[in-house]
Amino acid sequence: MKDGIPTDASGLSGPLPKGGPLGTAPAPKLQLPPLHELRKKETQEILNLILPPREWEEGGQLWVQSVSTTPATSVDVQQLQEELDLRLQEQEAFETGICPVRRELYTQCFGEDASLPATSPLLISFTSHMD
Repeated sequence: MKDGIPTDASGLSGPLPKGGPLGTAPAPKLQLPPLHELRKKETQEILNLILPPREWEEGGQLWVQSVSTTPATSVDVQQLQEELDLRLQEQEAFETGICPVRRELYTQCFGEDASLPATSPLLISFTSHMD
């Protein structure tokens, strides 16, 4: 013991918890088919493997939303940015700090899939920095 802080693990026994000393484990990795099998699939099928279509029922009707194979243009991105800015102003979202209104609007804009392990770490990093 040094300065009242234990320097060893005396009294503890047994193996370390799975994933390391804190018991943490990395998020499960996305399991994609081998590359030669992916080459046989259509673009939409591959996108559906990475980001599965979202299904929900509204007003007794089933809705399905999937990733588009059409690339976004710079005009699309600009329109999305303007719409997001407008909604942030209309709903009086805070510009800094924790703001549930802003979080909800960004979730709607970027999708809820950012919390899934299969999602790109870059998107997760990007959306977490937006808060």
